[in-house]
Amino acid sequence: MRKTIVALTLLSSAHLAWAGTTQKSFTPTGYKYPIMRIQIAAADGTHAQTLYTCPSMTAADCMVDLADPTALAAITAAATNVEIDEGEYSQIGLSTCPVGTSGEVTTTVEVEGTVDVGGTTYNTDDSQTSGMSTSGTPNFSTVPFGCGGANVKLLTPITVAAGSTQELTLLVDLTDLVWTDSNVPNPGPGGCRSDGSTGQDLCSAIPKVVPYWGNGTPTFERYYISHLLGAGTPVQDDANAIVNLGIDPGGEVFYVTLEPYYSPTSPSEADAEKGGPDYNTVVRQFSKNTDGSIAFQSGGDITDNRVGYTMFQRMTHTGTCKNEMVSSPTWNYKAFKQ
Repeated sequence: MRKTIVALTLLSSAHLAWAGTTQKSFTPTGYKYPIMRIQIAAADGTHAQTLYTCPSMTAADCMVDLADPTALAAITAAATNVEIDEGEYSQIGLSTCPVGTSGEVTTTVEVEGTVDVGGTTYNTDDSQTSGMSTSGTPNFSTVPFGCGGANVKLLTPITVAAGSTQELTLLVDLTDLVWTDSNVPNPGPGGCRSDGSTGQDLCSAIPKVVPYWGNGTPTFERYYISHLLGAGTPVQDDANAIVNLGIDPGGEVFYVTLEPYYSPTSPSEADAEKGGPDYNTVVRQFSKNTDGSIAFQSGGDITDNRVGYTMFQRMTHTGTCKNEMVSSPTWNYKAFKQ
């Protein structure tokens, strides 16, 4: 048996995403997210050990404000000095819904913030159908979500020995997680509220809440992605996607997340020449190549037409990306390291 100490880290970065005159991304000042359970397990999912469990079985009672250090500290206190069995572990899971709940079941997150669109200030407002208004002050506005969380598969397993102590860190990034639009777009792996008209609606992608098991502090590494179907080199003004790499204290990638990116010059995903593949998804599997580059595939399975990379380098670089479907096109891309 051994004990583990839980430490929670809140990270953010500074960039601002835009898309057209009515759509704008912004970083929320408050973001309540249900954290029901955190576990580690062996490579095959067996020998699961619970590091944290919410005292309640109701997601609404397990909301944690990811922008509030005090709320994060409460989980730290609850998860400190947890005893787990000796052994080798290579999976870390964070659940947002009660045990046994499928992804088809809906839960909610709560968003608070303010954004300027075309010179008009909009506040999150739960009393409005759209979740946004131009009056009053911002309050927490609920957004529907499917049940999920994060499942991290470590490239290097952690061996737990008797009497040893390590840390669990929750790496959190809320940067430009939320956006508003007068015509709700496909939110991808997230949710939206809509008034069904021309008012500013509220949307959110799934927050990057990534558990890391080990000593030291992990970080995120961010890349903007531009695409071209034909010959040539994509330019940064055409970036319409982001690849985020979770980096452990030793400099190794331990997690990959994807998201769309909006700017005044970003082409639509439907653009035949510059749209690129679909980034509205999660990474299903990844591995490290002998040259240090990362290979990963996204989507639910090999029939899911999402993005895939075979040699994603950790620098500004060019290459090609394609998923596992034979019929899908091969895109030229350029990744711009931030």
